[in-house]
Amino acid sequence: MDQDTAKPVKDRAFLFNTLALVFGIGTAGATLLSRTTEGSALVAVNIAATVLAVLTAVTVFLKSRNEHKVKESLKASEKTVRRQLDETEFRTKAEVNGAFLGASDRLRELSVAKSDKDLTGFLQDVVTATCTLLTNDKPRVGYFQVRDLAAPTRTMKRVASWGPDRLDEFTTDFDEASGTDTNVWRLLTSDNVTYERDIAVHIPDGSNFDGRVYKSYVSIAVRAGGIEMGMLTANTLEVDGFSDVDVAMMRVLARLIAAGEATCMSPQKVNAARSAAERRIVTGPEQHV
Repeated sequence: MDQDTAKPVKDRAFLFNTLALVFGIGTAGATLLSRTTEGSALVAVNIAATVLAVLTAVTVFLKSRNEHKVKESLKASEKTVRRQLDETEFRTKAEVNGAFLGASDRLRELSVAKSDKDLTGFLQDVVTATCTLLTNDKPRVGYFQVRDLAAPTRTMKRVASWGPDRLDEFTTDFDEASGTDTNVWRLLTSDNVTYERDIAVHIPDGSNFDGRVYKSYVSIAVRAGGIEMGMLTANTLEVDGFSDVDVAMMRVLARLIAAGEATCMSPQKVNAARSAAERRIVTGPEQHV
């Protein structure tokens, strides 16, 4: 059997130390007793002392051999762990490279395209990359895009999603005029991150989780130059399903989406979106009906 995959050796130091102590005390006692014993009893005491001495020596030998095997087993385990860490690091780098490569290639093509700047493929690539890089086993990721950036009251619809290991789907569209899910619009305005670790324990003001299967979620505003473009969101079936690294990675990918969105916006559209954003700050969306 290969040393790296051998079964770990059990450390029996306590057992052998105990036996060595018992046999050692017996040997010492028998030796002392032999000095005060005569005749046939002396023969029996000497035999007992000899047997106990042999058992002590055998126990010490076995203890030494066990210690050697334990050390070798620990070295083999350490080598295996190092190899597994190296393999994990390699796979992680490969996944990151593969995840970003497709999205960055599409962004590069979008940046030089003179017309027909279709974001569909780019957005799906980024969403798929996000799902791939999350450490949770069964995440679901979606990008919700503000459909008319210059509208007095806006709607946000899902334009890309991914979660191959999940049966549930994103079903909500967000309408600013409806007065529901106001937490989503506050998120866009704040240019921040929302991480709800357990929606059964804490429900943000203005949100509605009725009928939701997931237990935790992360949502990140997608913005550039003060323009609120959309929201990148991910959820999991477990409580506290995201690590700090997951959240940081999603922030990076949200900025990548913002770069793609901005690349496809004409100067006229940018100006209209900024004007609408400025009016919204002054009067609030509820006044634009």
